[in-house]
Amino acid sequence: MKFPQSIPTFKGLTVVVMASLLTACGGVTVEGDSTDADNSGAAANSLAREGSSSASTTAKDGSTEASTSSKKSSGSTKDGAAAEVSKLPTTNAERSTEEKEFLKGLQDGGINVDGLEDLMISTASNYCNSENKDANVTPDAVAGQLIVQGRTKVTEAEAEKISTLLKETAERTYC
Repeated sequence: MKFPQSIPTFKGLTVVVMASLLTACGGVTVEGDSTDADNSGAAANSLAREGSSSASTTAKDGSTEASTSSKKSSGSTKDGAAAEVSKLPTTNAERSTEEKEFLKGLQDGGINVDGLEDLMISTASNYCNSENKDANVTPDAVAGQLIVQGRTKVTEAEAEKISTLLKETAERTYC
């Protein structure tokens, strides 16, 4: 049986495509220690700087003009290692009278809002600014989270009580 001439060409093309794919994927894996990664990043930055600084354009009269790329004189662009945050920064935001009354109303209703003040105020703002307050599910979701986090003594079966407290307190003090 004699094969058509296109089969060897097809095999050759397949080999070239597979080799290209393997070559392209070779640099995707991370191997070695962290210094290799830092050095390759520095090399990439160096190459990028060289490419941008050597770029030029030719004007109509044939003269060469340097491109307007930004150059850094220090040449020490290197990202530092990420540091773990152990404590959130404290903010001393001044609360409006409405916000204070809203938070006090929630506390009086049995919700521990310590550390969640901004979340509670955002919930009230979202609820008050919604076009259809009856369809707004944000207070329901926040009520569920407050119960799960143990911020209230209400059980999950009674989640509607917390949702109603959020909505009514927002209407009375914040909206």
